[in-house]
Amino acid sequence: MEKGFLGVSTFAAGRILPISDAFVYVSQVKDDKEELLYSLITDENGNTTVVSLDAPDIEYSESPGTVRPFSLYNIRVLKDGFFTTVIKDVQVFAKRITIQNVDMVPLPENTEGINTTNTFVVLPQNR
Repeated sequence: MEKGFLGVSTFAAGRILPISDAFVYVSQVKDDKEELLYSLITDENGNTTVVSLDAPDIEYSESPGTVRPFSLYNIRVLKDGFFTTVIKDVQVFAKRITIQNVDMVPLPENTEGINTTNTFVVLPQNR
């Protein structure tokens, strides 16, 4: 295993307004259990710090093969007044920085009885 890197950028209004002070949780599913790896908070520009994560050796991403050349991580973003956003299967490659943009959607005034979580799944790349 090598290390890859992940940063999260949070915005609203079509990526015009950065969302500061959002809580960002990075996790990974192993053996059917989700393990929390990082708890982060966005800065005034809507960005987290870039964190280091395990990723398969870079040689697997340099040529086609049967080994998946990236690790998969989940991101959950929470901010008062916005839908919670979950992004599953974010791909992190060795020796590369992945920046995951998250478009936050404001909550309507009355949220009683509605699901306040938006979930997205990143589709895998070709191997």
